[in-house]
Amino acid sequence: MQLLLPLVNGAMKFNTPPRWPQPPADWTPPPGWSPDPSWPPAPEDWQFWIEDDPATASPAAAPRNTKKRTSLPTRLRKAWSYAASSDSRHWIFGGTGLAAGLLLGVVVGAVASSPTTPSAAGSSTAVDSSTADVDFGSTDIETAVEDCGLTDVAGISVGDEGHSVTIQTTGDENSYGAVVFEMVCVLQGLEASDSVISRMDNTRALDGRQTGTWGDFEASWGYHPDDGLNLVIEEM
Repeated sequence: MQLLLPLVNGAMKFNTPPRWPQPPADWTPPPGWSPDPSWPPAPEDWQFWIEDDPATASPAAAPRNTKKRTSLPTRLRKAWSYAASSDSRHWIFGGTGLAAGLLLGVVVGAVASSPTTPSAAGSSTAVDSSTADVDFGSTDIETAVEDCGLTDVAGISVGDEGHSVTIQTTGDENSYGAVVFEMVCVLQGLEASDSVISRMDNTRALDGRQTGTWGDFEASWGYHPDDGLNLVIEEM
């Protein structure tokens, strides 16, 4: 089944077949991706790609909104609810095991060219994406990061011999970091509580650093629209 984006002029968007789960916004299939076998077959001669209506064009194609936002630009709660579906996980990782950020079109060039790592929002914790010295799989945090395919992703750093992880997301003026779906994948792997996710989702820049606990984990986070969200999770 050919799902690759056709080489045509103009914006195109994926046309989801009937009874298939909706993919994330601006999703495009990575090489080797195939639909979940449990999904019903698409109708014969189904057009998987259709012209995108300018009125619903992706944010990248639309004029930039320079108005400052005080809460998370991508609603964390919506991403959390979406990731809780087993079908949605197939959209994110497909059959390739790639990290969610790659499938969502993260501009890795901008990330690679970033000369410095921003300080954590509301914290002095610096973000280090290097996890080469960690023997993954021996702790719950290591397992969650590894299962999401995020062991070498900018903005995600495992520390304390696998008993903590720091996640820095991108912001309006910060291209270095993880995307929301990557952060959600780790939180899902650690079985974060709905109440903590809801509090993160409603955190504003003026709220300062927040804390929350669930199970064996303690989390602290801060948010600023320029920097993104900084999250530190520690195993207690």
